[in-house]
Amino acid sequence: MWAAAIVAVLIPPGALPSGPPPIVAPPPPAVAPAPVDQAPEPARWYGMPAAVVDGISISLAVAGFAGKAGGVFIVGGMGYALGAPINHLANGRGGAAAASFALRALAAGVSFAIFVDRYPSEHCDGDVYRDQPCQHETTLLLGSLALAAAAILDDALLARARPEPARAARASLVPGFVVGPRAGLVSLGGSF
Repeated sequence: MWAAAIVAVLIPPGALPSGPPPIVAPPPPAVAPAPVDQAPEPARWYGMPAAVVDGISISLAVAGFAGKAGGVFIVGGMGYALGAPINHLANGRGGAAAASFALRALAAGVSFAIFVDRYPSEHCDGDVYRDQPCQHETTLLLGSLALAAAAILDDALLARARPEPARAARASLVPGFVVGPRAGLVSLGGSF
């Protein structure tokens, strides 16, 4: 809300005879415009940066896991874990960032549980079936689906900011004047 005032001295000191007390006129009441009923604005979606980071991160993590490249897997995992929460924080939603991080940690836990359960049974541990190749495609698919489901829930549902209600516009203009024994004052004040 902005406020402004214009003040002008109309009567120089000594121009009025001394005598009656100053006359002060009360300002007229400020007239505010009638509020307009508006339909509430829909929630604003800000999940596109997080969705892009999630797609790249999950692809890197899967490629790093499949290619046994630990550095690529870690970069993908960190992008997945931190990309969307940072996006929530950048949009001023700390609670959504915490929920996003918790949801992604849960999905990573489910993905790890799938890995622990399925990896040895797919001949990838090297102890029991040395002559059969490792078939980790099912583990990759199920783990990736768990991570992608959490990312979709986060990016589609949590990444929505409800618009803040607009403050009612209250423009006002208030004239005033004061006449004293030695000076006069005319003022115009307002807020907009």
